[in-house]
Amino acid sequence: MTVAPELPTSPAPLTPPEPGAVGWTMPGTFGTHQLDELVEFHRTWGFSILRGAYTEQELVALEADMERAQAALVAGELPERCGTAILDDPDAAVDGVPFAHYVCHVTEVSEPADRAVRAEPLVAVMHRLIGEHAWLLDYERFGVVYQDARPGKETYYSRIGWHSDWQSGPHLDTCPRPPSPSTSTAPPPPTA
Repeated sequence: MTVAPELPTSPAPLTPPEPGAVGWTMPGTFGTHQLDELVEFHRTWGFSILRGAYTEQELVALEADMERAQAALVAGELPERCGTAILDDPDAAVDGVPFAHYVCHVTEVSEPADRAVRAEPLVAVMHRLIGEHAWLLDYERFGVVYQDARPGKETYYSRIGWHSDWQSGPHLDTCPRPPSPSTSTAPPPPTA
């Protein structure tokens, strides 16, 4: 039996990087005033980073409300549909405390989450990338979900890394993807 190494269970607080920080000018990084450039880069490379969509105060309020919703779910104060036994162990615990890794339907129980997913720069980018017909799917179980990926000895949950949820629900055949390195004729991304 393989035993996972003991890891800290509380993530370090995240803060927005200061202008000039490592990665600030990395390829694919754009401000809210550069949406045309962001869309062009995304269509070529299959990824992009949008900086400035939220203020630091909005992010702090969002994180606090996600933690509130998570605690309310564990306490049984949210509708049952906000939990999931499909992706999470109902008896999960971290540091001996009951824990929920997911809060489903989070836009229904969090005004900051609802505002965040409907932020104008995000909506504008999505409409440009996949059309005005784009849908949020927030009425479905896995439409908008808060996920806290902390592992723990008392849970089977582990970090699963970056992956596509292509198989898990409705999708568009036009989902932007990076070109295959072996077949791409696109130039390499610009360097800082």
